[in-house]
Amino acid sequence: MSKGHYEKASVVIKALVQGTDPETGEPFPPDSVLNRSDVLRALLTASVAIENMMSRAARRAQLPSNVGRSWERTRRTHSLPLSSPATPSRPLPLGTAEPFEPSKPDWRNWV
Repeated sequence: MSKGHYEKASVVIKALVQGTDPETGEPFPPDSVLNRSDVLRALLTASVAIENMMSRAARRAQLPSNVGRSWERTRRTHSLPLSSPATPSRPLPLGTAEPFEPSKPDWRNWV
């Protein structure tokens, strides 16, 4: 749905909640179905949902066009070398290096 459809639906629902005919503006009779509490709650819920949809559409319109697209679709044109002249060897796999043991401070000489 377009923005105009949401706006028109919002105007119609708000008129119904107020108890008036959306086209003529005349009030509905007191025994109308629109005076039931469950019908009014449903109309108010629909009004809030339409406002949320309109605000969500406004926020999404401000986002860049590529938001949400997968990175995998982009073509990889550059590849990183596995090693360079400065580091000719590859790093050791995780868990194969010697564990790091920090030196323990000698608290007796601390003043």
